Amino acid sequence: MVGMGQNSSSFPSPPPSPLPLLSILLHSHSHSHSQSPSSSPTTSTTPSLPLQQKQKQRMGNRGGRKEDARAVYRTLVLGNSQTGKSTFFKQLRLLNSAEDTEAKARSNEVAAPAVRSEPVHTYSLSSLNSRIGDADKTTLYGPVLATLRSNLILAYKELFADLVVPSASSSTGAPNFSSRSRLRPSRRRRKLRAFVQGEGAEAVRHFVEKNPFEPYDPKTAEWARWLWQQTIVRTAYNHNRMACLGATVHLAYIMENLDRIADETAAPNAEDYLLARARTTGSYAFTYVMPFADYEFIDVGGQRSERRHWTQVIDSPQLIVFFASLIEYDIPTVANPQKTKLEESLSIWEEMLRVREFGEAKIMLILNHADLLAQKIDKAPYTAFDAAFPKEAANDPEPVVKAIKQEYLKRCGDRKMHQVNVICALNTVHVRHVFDTIKGCFESAKVRASD
Repeated sequence: MVGMGQNSSSFPSPPPSPLPLLSILLHSHSHSHSQSPSSSPTTSTTPSLPLQQKQKQRMGNRGGRKEDARAVYRTLVLGNSQTGKSTFFKQLRLLNSAEDTEAKARSNEVAAPAVRSEPVHTYSLSSLNSRIGDADKTTLYGPVLATLRSNLILAYKELFADLVVPSASSSTGAPNFSSRSRLRPSRRRRKLRAFVQGEGAEAVRHFVEKNPFEPYDPKTAEWARWLWQQTIVRTAYNHNRMACLGATVHLAYIMENLDRIADETAAPNAEDYLLARARTTGSYAFTYVMPFADYEFIDVGGQRSERRHWTQVIDSPQLIVFFASLIEYDIPTVANPQKTKLEESLSIWEEMLRVREFGEAKIMLILNHADLLAQKIDKAPYTAFDAAFPKEAANDPEPVVKAIKQEYLKRCGDRKMHQVNVICALNTVHVRHVFDTIKGCFESAKVRASD
């Protein structure tokens, strides 16, 4: 199942999941009570209003109701940084745009068997891309290829970040080592250090000194290809993408598509849009427009500096969707390397539960990165976070998912948890199920209120 909780009657049953991990059954709380942020590209804090205004107008006209008669359901999306909130918002925009294109085809009585043959909730990314109109693609995707080119530079910076000082080079031309490097590095790190000092010096220096926001140059693609061919670099990448959730996460995708991404005349697609990483700051809102109802999603950020804005943006949300990552149990925070990002996420969770204005809101917990956990758990046992966790289960994703879920639920006290979903936010089917579950929550509440 995509949604792993057995929930209250206000939630519909989830569809079958394509991921084996997501077939785990996690009991609901009612039963158990139990990138470098500073250098990342930055996105606008507000969505594209013209596209949504067009959608609202079409939906309102199609429904035959006045605009002010439409129901508006508001959901507050919370969670730590790099837990998948931005990807979730992007998926919603893709789905809503695809549905809008389908609605236009029907209203114009255009024969579109390719559009009608497949339900929206089964769309692959390539299928979604083909269902979105060209004008909406321009509005949605924007300069995502330029963002991916910046991501390429940031990813290689990140791979060598704790080895070299960007502003200085030795007399031999090799980058100087940072004092932050470990005194007793692992064998893997010693080999990477030798590579940086030796044959890789010029290529590494190119990325360490390169400004990711300057105009792209062909030399960057040449050095990127050369580095990607080196076994030591690929080994460092495979380790780094599981040790943090930074710019290197999607480096393999960028390298596989580098010719197209480096081409400034190329057209982006839906996968580019989802995988391009840009830091979001402040609050962000998106409205999923449907006949007779608007579903408004508001992200106010998970960083400590943003949390004071929670109640300023929306004082009494009807639903709170909290995002958490399944692979943060051994990732240190930037502010305090002795504290893991899972511990930081649990602190934000507890802080959210204490907010008086949120007392009546329903809560949905989203445990993201199920796909990455399945890849990571073999080499990074959960005992790194919980030494008392059974060693025989520490490399098994199913008990680890249950353990992480329990870490959140045991902090709820008497607060009712409505559902826990274990997902991969890059999987459109998973996100569609979450959205359908949210709709079911609001629709059930409306039915009960009318009884």
